[in-house]
Amino acid sequence: MDEGRTGAMVYDALFAGFPGVDTANHYRNGKGIALAISDARTNGFAGQVWLQTKIEGCGNSVDPRSKILRDSCYEDTRTVFDATLRELDVDRIDLTLLHAPPCVPGTDWNQGCGGPAPQDAVYPHLCDCSAPEPCEMIQQQWRALEEMYAAGRTRAIGVSNYCSACLDCISKVATVAPHVNQLYFHAGMGGADPAGLVSYTRRMGAAVQAYRPLAQGQLLHDDTVERIAWDHGKSAAQVAMRWVFQQGHGLVTTTENKAHMTGNLDIFDWTLTASEMEDLNDLHGHPDNIVGTLCVL
Repeated sequence: MDEGRTGAMVYDALFAGFPGVDTANHYRNGKGIALAISDARTNGFAGQVWLQTKIEGCGNSVDPRSKILRDSCYEDTRTVFDATLRELDVDRIDLTLLHAPPCVPGTDWNQGCGGPAPQDAVYPHLCDCSAPEPCEMIQQQWRALEEMYAAGRTRAIGVSNYCSACLDCISKVATVAPHVNQLYFHAGMGGADPAGLVSYTRRMGAAVQAYRPLAQGQLLHDDTVERIAWDHGKSAAQVAMRWVFQQGHGLVTTTENKAHMTGNLDIFDWTLTASEMEDLNDLHGHPDNIVGTLCVL
């Protein structure tokens, strides 16, 4: 949420070879991204840039201390989308996701809203998307995204941190199925299909995009990952990301370190063996929830 640090990171990443940027209205760094891309262009960067953003679940993109109008989800989503494009200084975005299920304090379908800081109470805790009210809120948001997609203002639409019940809710009204479900996904959290959500997502026709593929750094010191890395002359980080990519998933990484940026891109021209993939599938000791605690699996 620091425009300056974000700008420097994006600038370095583009010249390192990264194809794009993942952001969100909640991150409040769109102006820094836009400036970094502009500066990169001025200094010789000529490549295309994939831009993807996330819009908070209904109720999450407004001040949590204010009164939330549950019937304004459609309008609020359009308003946030328009503001995001202005901040990023673009007429169209490549991928727009709903960041998480809805969150409204004091309801019986979630256990409160919380974030990394008091001013950031935007994330739901165990939202039950099968309940009528949050499902209606999701459907309003999805209708807004479908309209932006039909108008050519976003090339693709999807969700982030959506459990099967949340996907079911969308499927009841969708004329366009989600293209992507961005999930907290890495080796060691329950095989290649924790809670069956990866396969469920794919059955809907959506691609999986993994975030935190290094388990917030835990996999960098895992014995199995380090052994495989040694055998390939690669880093533990590269092995962890290659495991995700080799399953056909997309992934998002974050670093301000230029050397790590270069290393993160070195996962495409080599392959883990079948036995190594199986070892990583069977890896235990990093049992995270594939959607955190954002919704009821």
